[in-house]
Amino acid sequence: MDFTVLIVDDEEEMCRSLSILFSKYNLHSIYTTNPLKVPDLIQANSIDLIIMDIKMPQQDGLGLLRSIKEFNSAIPIIMITGHPSVFNAVSAMKYGAIDFLTKPLDNVKLIEDIQQLASLMDDISNQDLPVEIIMKSREMQKLVDDVKTVACTEANVLLTGESGTGKEVIADLIHSLSPRKDEQLLKINCASIPETLLESQLFGYAAGAFTDAKKPLTGKFELATKGTLFLDEIGDMSVATQPKLLRVLQDGEIQPLGSEKIIKVNPRIIAATNRDLKAMIDEGEFREDLFFRLSVISLHLPTLRERKEDILELTARFIDQFSEVHNKPVTGISDEVKSILLTHSWPGNIRELKNCIERAVIFAKGTKIQVENLPSQYNQFENSITGNVLDHIVNMLTREQIIKALESTGGVKYKAAELLNISRKTLYSRMKNLGME
Repeated sequence: MDFTVLIVDDEEEMCRSLSILFSKYNLHSIYTTNPLKVPDLIQANSIDLIIMDIKMPQQDGLGLLRSIKEFNSAIPIIMITGHPSVFNAVSAMKYGAIDFLTKPLDNVKLIEDIQQLASLMDDISNQDLPVEIIMKSREMQKLVDDVKTVACTEANVLLTGESGTGKEVIADLIHSLSPRKDEQLLKINCASIPETLLESQLFGYAAGAFTDAKKPLTGKFELATKGTLFLDEIGDMSVATQPKLLRVLQDGEIQPLGSEKIIKVNPRIIAATNRDLKAMIDEGEFREDLFFRLSVISLHLPTLRERKEDILELTARFIDQFSEVHNKPVTGISDEVKSILLTHSWPGNIRELKNCIERAVIFAKGTKIQVENLPSQYNQFENSITGNVLDHIVNMLTREQIIKALESTGGVKYKAAELLNISRKTLYSRMKNLGME
């Protein structure tokens, strides 16, 4: 079993004893008494689990926990302490620890928990990925590696990224690789359900709770208590509903509307949003304590323009899918279509590409998709390509696209240029042509 534990404790005797214990169970371990060395150790080694003390003279364990999660949120971390307190326990879980243990450690339980974690991670590494996951790009390879690491834990996960990047697909993958894979994965879109109905969908209600409640309704939290609950568009949940969700996550209990019964629930939560929750917290639109509860693990999905190596493979998958659905003999694309797909910025991400290819398959006359089979906006794009693709991209940039990029980057032009996938010089030139400077 290839599984490495990093032990971080200022007491060398503690590190040595844990290292000896782990070796008896064929668990590889490395240790350090200096927490300042942890980032370098993580960079130099493939770490599967960190066991870390809270009180250390060189650096506070909770502070180190937060910094680790900022640059590698996927590594499971167990916090240990000889001075337990409710504050430390809550803080450790808030900042992303998967467990909080007190000294002297229960070695039998610790080994059982580590072996179970290692076994789950081993099973996951040997499983095939769903066909929807394309990972030629470095960004997707890292994301899938992180997903495999976090899936076998019980930690809540927050998925962030633009609309159409595949957050629901990743939620499905996390559940399918988790210990709860044989239980239900229930989904609810917090943006599509009116506030008055969202609570009843989440927590349920008793018969007679209101005029039309002739039969009781079991809420999603109760239905998914042994499985996973996917809360999509969590950033659109109202400020009034957020504290009620927080209370359930803190207490593990729900009380259906109109009922005096308290029900224990324990679903794993995966939340997703295309909004900037940290900005919403600053503006008072999202609760910070709820954010920490949801984002024990935070995974960001790259845009399609950030993973252009995956575009042609995704296109091939979609052609196979829609050729079968629509009974068409399409097997590929022309060179002109290939140029268009690789140079388009894909503001709608994978969803836009999928819709584009389905439409093209339907209108294709032969075995290859031609330019005329694409929606008109892509056809117009191709007609302007005369060998200098960059010039065409610049000419296609509208005032609105540039303004949106600048708004997204706080007015920082070099970041806006990166977002638009052009150089700063090119951005300045286009802004000048549009009279924006």
